[in-house]
Amino acid sequence: MDKFKIKTGYFANLDKYIEEGLTPISIARFTPQGISCVKVSNLAPSEKLLISFKGRTGTGSHPLDDDYEKEYLSQIKPQVKFALEKIKHYKNPILLCFEANKDECHRTLLANYINENFPEYEVEEYEFDKSEEKDISL
Repeated sequence: MDKFKIKTGYFANLDKYIEEGLTPISIARFTPQGISCVKVSNLAPSEKLLISFKGRTGTGSHPLDDDYEKEYLSQIKPQVKFALEKIKHYKNPILLCFEANKDECHRTLLANYINENFPEYEVEEYEFDKSEEKDISL
C-alpha cells in the first residue's frame, strides 16, 4: 500500500504551494490575516511553550533544543492520530506555519514524529525545483 504523502512548508510561500496544487493546512496557533485554509491548530505549540522558547533565545531563531522537543511532543502526541484522520481527507496537503527555517520550527518535529510512529504516512518539507530558479547575480 502506498503511503499517504504530506508536505510541510511556511506561509510566505502560500501562493506557490497553491499553484503547485497543494492544499494548505495551518498547524500554527494563528493563521495570517486574510488567508483561508484548513486549520489544525491542536498541532501548534502552546502559547506557553512559544513564549518560553522565544524568551530563552531572544527571537526563537536557532535550532530547537531537547527541552522544546520533549515539551512539544508531549503536547501533541494525543492529538496526532485524530489530526491525521482529518488531514488525509485533503488532496496534496501541506502543513504550514510561520518559521522559514524548518530546523527552527515545530513542523520538523511533527514530521519526524509522524514518520517514526505512523508508517502509513510520509511527511517531508516541500522543496521547490531548483532548476526553475533564475540567477540574478551581476
